[in-house]
This record gives sequence, C-alpha cells and structure tokens, in this order.
Amino acid sequence: MRRLKRLFLVLPIVAVLVAALCVPATASARTTPRYATLNSSGMLVSIDEGNTWQTRLGYWIVLDRHVEGLFTQGDLAPRGFSLTYNGLIKSAETQVGVIHGDMVIDGGLQGKITGVTGITGFVDVGGGTYLPKLSFGGTWSFTGGAKGAGTFSGYFVFVPYYDEAGNPHVGYILPDLSMITVKGRWIPQSD
Repeated sequence: MRRLKRLFLVLPIVAVLVAALCVPATASARTTPRYATLNSSGMLVSIDEGNTWQTRLGYWIVLDRHVEGLFTQGDLAPRGFSLTYNGLIKSAETQVGVIHGDMVIDGGLQGKITGVTGITGFVDVGGGTYLPKLSFGGTWSFTGGAKGAGTFSGYFVFVPYYDEAGNPHVGYILPDLSMITVKGRWIPQSD
C-alpha cells in the first residue's frame, strides 16, 4: 500500500517534469531559423574622395567615402550596392588601415562592414603604366532585409590623385580591374 501511495505522489511530479522538458524543445524546434549559404561576387564601379585629413601623428582620417558597385554572380546578383565608410589609414602611400561602414544592396538589404585595407601591388595597365592595386577584406552582417553574416574580400586598381603636399590618394576605380566577393550564411526575409 505504501508503494502505491508513493507511486501516486511521484507520478504527477514525473508528468510535470516530462511536460516541462518537452514543451521548450518542441517550441524551439519550430522557431529555429534555417540559414542558407550566401556566395556572391561582382565589381566596384566608382569611389568618391569623401572627407579626408591628416592627423598630427601622420595618420589619415577618412569620413563618408562612398563606393558604388554591382553584384554580377551568385545569390545577390544582379543587384547594385553602395557602401559608405569611415576609416583610419596609416599612410597615404600604403593605404593600410581599418574601415567601418554601412552597405545598402538593391532590394531592401542593409548591412554593416568592418575590415582592413592596403595596397598589395601594382598592375601594368598598358604602355608601361603601373597603377596601385588596393586589397580589402573583413566581416559583414545584415541589419535589415535579411538575417546573416559572413566575410568579404576584394581589390581594385585605381588612378591616384595627389594633394598639394604630394600625398597620393585613391582616385577613380578601373571597374574591369576590380572584384568583390561576399560569403556567409543568410536567411532572406520575405513579405
């Protein structure tokens, strides 16, 4: 009789524990998002001067520099994009520095980027003329229009312009000598 009483006391407790353990597992299984691989590439078309100045320590501050481009392959193609970034550049000659900015991709996608830049060589564009190749890379995350995050990398060849002190700066981009690749995981949002 005692065993039966104990069983009747223990069974409701076991039932409550089983229910408590099953409900969150079932609810979380229904809300777990399914991320897909994102892979896209394209080109940079233009870059503006932005607002730049040199600090007393020799570094360059870059504010509100605007880049335009086009994804031509992969999950984001064919969509245009624009990037507005700020940066701290160690040297005008090397363009080594860090950047942080906002990206807008056609179709209502917005994101943030953080990365590094630097001149990684010179390209012969014909007639013995060599122009700098600026490489960049870092991380990105969507802030609107989709969920996701990943990495980006690329490069562009540019024609430099020189300020009054003779410092070289990023001038216009040669689009046929540029590339951007974006990789990661994402969930496109649908209406």
